[in-house]
Amino acid sequence: MSLLSIEKTAREFADRRQALADRVQLLQDELEQVKRKHLTGIRILAGHLAVAHEILFEEIKDHPECFVKPKTQTIAGVRCGFKKERGKTTIADEATTIALIKKLCPEQKDVLIQTEEKLLKTPLLQLPAATLKRLGVTVTEDVDAVFIKLVGDDIDKFVCALLEESEQILREVG
Repeated sequence: MSLLSIEKTAREFADRRQALADRVQLLQDELEQVKRKHLTGIRILAGHLAVAHEILFEEIKDHPECFVKPKTQTIAGVRCGFKKERGKTTIADEATTIALIKKLCPEQKDVLIQTEEKLLKTPLLQLPAATLKRLGVTVTEDVDAVFIKLVGDDIDKFVCALLEESEQILREVG
């Protein structure tokens, strides 16, 4: 095998790589055209969706009596209603609460108490309200807050990613 043969093979390799790169670029160009074609419509529909979300939010907020039991309902693939949001946590006596955790929840003490014996509020708040009460923890200002969540839908993620990408394209072009 000679250097001329290697040069010929290297050129063929380079040509095939360039052909692949050209095809990939063609695909990317066509995808950008499709995105631009549909972007305006997607933005308009996203705006309509935001307005509909706000209207639904206000209706739920104005009619809590519709969500007594159960507090949430799934209607047309939209889970809505009220959910309990954690309020402000007050621990009257940290040492007493630590002793009560050791006594009442010994299997969780490593998760709820730091080695320096300081309460860890985040995992502590995961306990049921009845247990918190027995531990001497008072939760105040907890309220039922409106929430709306689409069940099993990845369209929102796709639209957000698409809109972010399109914003970048518009910045590059403009």
